[in-house]
Amino acid sequence: MKMNQTPGLLVVGGHARSGTTMLTKLLNSHPKIFVSNEFKNCLRFDLPYQEHLAGLRSNWIKYPIIEAYPGVNRVGLRIQSYRFSRQYQRHLSAYGDQVIGDHEIRTTLGKIYPSATLVGDKMPHYVFSLRRRRGLSGVTQLVIYRDVRDVVRSAIQMSKTSWQKSHFVENVNTPRKVAKKWVDAITKMRRNVDATIVVQYEKLVTDTPVVVSDLANQLSVDASGFDLTDIRSSSIGLYRGGLSEEDLRQVIEVAGPTMEQLGYV
Repeated sequence: MKMNQTPGLLVVGGHARSGTTMLTKLLNSHPKIFVSNEFKNCLRFDLPYQEHLAGLRSNWIKYPIIEAYPGVNRVGLRIQSYRFSRQYQRHLSAYGDQVIGDHEIRTTLGKIYPSATLVGDKMPHYVFSLRRRRGLSGVTQLVIYRDVRDVVRSAIQMSKTSWQKSHFVENVNTPRKVAKKWVDAITKMRRNVDATIVVQYEKLVTDTPVVVSDLANQLSVDASGFDLTDIRSSSIGLYRGGLSEEDLRQVIEVAGPTMEQLGYV
């Protein structure tokens, strides 16, 4: 990309526990791609400058918005995230009297990462607002989906550990609730499939070179730039040891038809 060319905006989503973090790490291994971690700026299109920033300034305090990389500990990630947040605010201030849209976000991120041809953000919830961004020139939406049974097992486990004190835990603490949300996510994805790059988790981790090559073509980047080292298939089918027969009954009751349509049953 020429130094004065605005990069494309890459919006990465998918139901929570579907592999969005793994996919983002893969994307960030490419020298021409930068994707932040749940910065949430792509939820705040078409807002005045101050309103756009209002929900973003403190995100770096809650969790690292820069993906982990070798040799940097959690404190280091916080520092990197703080610096990124400050740079974003500083460069975006050029549009202080304007409504902030995808062009302003792409231009701002391009100034922070001038060698990138694609810049963006990952947040699972983006899958539920695909329609809002479809048709925008320069915006690419990427969604990953996964077997609902593994999604449910992982989400239930997280609801008892890392998510236990989160405000949303009441929405993900039963198999039925998670399965219902998964169906909603898949429905949104399929309604926008003509304007969305879709990656199936199971294919990505079992047929990695083929899937990554196809992804690279769709993103217009060199496939050799991706580091495939951390992609493993060991998390497929873990629901067999984590969900009871009653749990599985609830999942099938809610998500059975959608699972069948996707080839999971």
